[in-house]
Amino acid sequence: MIYDNNVFQNVVTFNKKIVQDAVGQNCFLEKVCSSLTKDAHIDSPKNLGAVINYEMPYNFVAQDGLVVNELQAIVQNVYSLTLTQQANVGISNTSQEEILNFDKEDFKPLTAEARGKALGAKVEQQLASHANSSATYGTTTSGLIAGQPMYMSGPTRFADFVSDGTGLTSLQQLAQMVDNFAMMDVIEEEHRVIMPSNRYAPIVANSLGQFVPKRNDETAASWELGTWGHPGVEYLKSNKLPIQRAGTIGNDKIALTVVRTNDPTGENITSITFSGAGSGDTINYGDVGYLLPTSGLTATTFYGHVPTDQAVQFRCIATVTADVNGNITVPVVTNTYTQGQGLNGIVGTITQNISGNIVAGMQAKFVPDHLCGLYVTGRSFLLAMPPLPNYKPFTCTVDVDPDTGCSMRTYIQPMPTANKTALVNDCIWDAVLISRPCLRICLPLTM
Repeated sequence: MIYDNNVFQNVVTFNKKIVQDAVGQNCFLEKVCSSLTKDAHIDSPKNLGAVINYEMPYNFVAQDGLVVNELQAIVQNVYSLTLTQQANVGISNTSQEEILNFDKEDFKPLTAEARGKALGAKVEQQLASHANSSATYGTTTSGLIAGQPMYMSGPTRFADFVSDGTGLTSLQQLAQMVDNFAMMDVIEEEHRVIMPSNRYAPIVANSLGQFVPKRNDETAASWELGTWGHPGVEYLKSNKLPIQRAGTIGNDKIALTVVRTNDPTGENITSITFSGAGSGDTINYGDVGYLLPTSGLTATTFYGHVPTDQAVQFRCIATVTADVNGNITVPVVTNTYTQGQGLNGIVGTITQNISGNIVAGMQAKFVPDHLCGLYVTGRSFLLAMPPLPNYKPFTCTVDVDPDTGCSMRTYIQPMPTANKTALVNDCIWDAVLISRPCLRICLPLTM
């Protein structure tokens, strides 16, 4: 085959179609993630290991009076996102089959659509895994180990529709979930809920019984929630959300008792030792837990640190096992992100997120097995998917979706000695889900 300008033009057309299919089939790529590469106008090619910096919001504490007693330092909160994820779809056929004859009209849409969907699904699955912090680094680079969990990415707060056995079946439950999270000072714009594709029907069915004729007409016609509530929440569907397999302590609904923490001052508690487990009982990586109301502690607002009526919640960042005495030490992370990652009960500090110190005698529970949904507000899910370098001397094109900033590459590589020609699509990316403005939705495994 002669790789002339006509072939190149067809490759360009194919790649645009592939990018469109990859993005359009997947809600995280299309609507949920905020593109760092697009917003930062990064259009130059990048390779694996490249670092893209994002400046996080600043945090300060308001003080009493008109006389300034203490000037606060300006702490630049920068998250460095390293590109470690990579994926490709490659096909090949012999020259005799002439499957790479790009003048065949029936060949173009069939292969482009299938390859775009496969590549997009691969990326989408990795993005969805941030819902329970099961995302891992994709390649070894800059001290990051392939397969190492991205434990700082993903929610630390959650809405539990599993433990009481009721599930999520009504608009009232959704509205209450949104209102509860709003108590924490979440961002006022771009609210999105992503739940498994088959979990909306019971909610819609129950909503039709409410005496609101006009809205019910719209809901009944579409059998979807669309954008609903205040603030307006957009409800999206995904079939790629992860399952959190909890340890025995969560599944057996065991109430643990605090023995001690790693920081008696309460300034930055990153591990809690509990008693009350059976020998060999486990808490798994990604399990989420909470202090029981009897502790007397509650979460505080992000700004002003005002106590709320919301429980103190946290996420476990390693799989741990109870010793022969039933004691278990749980490493935890909570929603203060880079300025202190643990639980902080010291009044007047930037990182304060609970109303007091965690002390011996308080009790906690963990959530059983659950299917994960996700509630995202504002620009909390950051995605970098820059263009790859041109793969010269082979016929190659790289395209960027103008709306999402997602980029993919197509190249043709003749392999004469093997009587093959390879047609390859590939991309690189990475993402981080900032914990503070998002919420895990814990759903029963069965409806």
